[in-house]
Amino acid sequence: MAEVSFDGENLSSHRPHALSLALSDVRSAPKTSRGWFGSELLIETVGAPAKLRIRISNDAKLERFSKALDQAWREFNISQWHAKSEAIDKVIDAVVELHAPTQYPAACVTGPFLDLAVQLDEGLFSKLNEEAIRETAFRDVRKIRSFIGAPSQLRTGAIAKFEHRELNAWKDFFDTFEKNPLTQEQRRSVGYI
Repeated sequence: MAEVSFDGENLSSHRPHALSLALSDVRSAPKTSRGWFGSELLIETVGAPAKLRIRISNDAKLERFSKALDQAWREFNISQWHAKSEAIDKVIDAVVELHAPTQYPAACVTGPFLDLAVQLDEGLFSKLNEEAIRETAFRDVRKIRSFIGAPSQLRTGAIAKFEHRELNAWKDFFDTFEKNPLTQEQRRSVGYI
């Protein structure tokens, strides 16, 4: 049986093997399991192929310990989310703009948002799941990952939407600009304000 302690940020054990685990290394909420040989706490960790198993002889103690760890893990993940909320909002705003562009979606404008999205995915989202931050916040993760997965297609679609809207807005002008109305190709080559 392990002697396990949790100080609100780190989980540690000294018997039978030394262990130290930060909340940032916990991938999902801890689960309890009762079997033939007693009860155990199962913890999925980042980068580990198998769940960490900690046996605790007292069921009530195991339940209290599990609840305390679960609550701390959720609070930790929510605090990490809030710490990055400004960056998350910037990327979400960029994705929303690509779905309904109000200006030409130039690569030099969308590129930095893609870089920021990749940083968020690698540094934060890869350690989170829906269980950690709730469904509403996880929708933003899915939007950002969708952007990361197909940035060129999203930008190409945004360009097409923008051009279509602008060509319709300038239709009367292009129809009467010269003696003969401009062709579609000529209209596209004019550029947009």
